[in-house]
Amino acid sequence: MLRLFAGFHRPPGDVGGLIELVGLELVANTRYRQLSGGEKQRLALAIALVGGPEVLLLDEPTAGLDPAARATTRQLIGGLRDRGAAILLTTHDLADVEHMADRVILIDRGRALVGGTPSQLAAGGQARLRFRMTRSLSDPEHVALEAALLDGVPGILASEGVGRYALEGVTPSPELVERLARWSAQRGILVAEARTGGGTLEERYLELVGSEEEPA
Repeated sequence: MLRLFAGFHRPPGDVGGLIELVGLELVANTRYRQLSGGEKQRLALAIALVGGPEVLLLDEPTAGLDPAARATTRQLIGGLRDRGAAILLTTHDLADVEHMADRVILIDRGRALVGGTPSQLAAGGQARLRFRMTRSLSDPEHVALEAALLDGVPGILASEGVGRYALEGVTPSPELVERLARWSAQRGILVAEARTGGGTLEERYLELVGSEEEPA
């Protein structure tokens, strides 16, 4: 199939080079219907590149790829960008955006919410202390840690998944981090990760979408 599309261009595209570039050497002679979903996705990318385009429109280019293939695809797209290609990328995977995009527009239900560089958008989120522990807290531990961190200040300690927490309503400070470390050390619970700031693009997107929702 790639050779067919390469033949539409003059001079024809470098089929062998593209197959190697997208990591399809082991299935180069396999029929299309026998390829896996990820292999079909990489073939589609190779077809898009066969004519050496200066402008690329990519829709979910890493969908269906395993982690290794996803990383390779991100590197490939980044290399094309660095060589001067203009790339318009649409994706639901905000990790792709953080890895590859120079500028971003976050869209919800067809309406642009905000635009800027990935770092600008992430930094624009509400600053909060987020941390991950090696295990989830019991209900009494959760209540006790919330009280220790807030120290009488209004706020809430929200659970964001297994062992993951975010302190809402309180601006991060060295004293706050010290309270977390002291409370955890006294109980022999390891804080595996802690960070402050506006968070990730995904967290920023969820903030914006939540603020735009109309009350029921």
